[in-house]
Amino acid sequence: MTTRDGVMEALAAVYDPELDEPITTLRFVSSCEVNADGDVAVALRLPTPQCAPNFAFLMAADARNVVRRLPGVRKGSENNTKIKKKDTKQRVE
Repeated sequence: MTTRDGVMEALAAVYDPELDEPITTLRFVSSCEVNADGDVAVALRLPTPQCAPNFAFLMAADARNVVRRLPGVRKGSENNTKIKKKDTKQRVE
């Protein structure tokens, strides 16, 4: 079964393309939830509203990809990766 710690460890492989640091070190992961059914929901926080949309997309896509590869993650739940700029949540597809 996938755990929150396992998801966070996997997310440490996702780097901010501009700062070249893991999103976990930069504290861009604002929430990470895992339930017993294998559903995973991750919310990412960006440092500024001016963060380039292409960088936000890359980080969300990379986060989905590392979560998707974890054992026990229910197919499709990795799409619950969201990007949050300031206080406004927007879903990144």
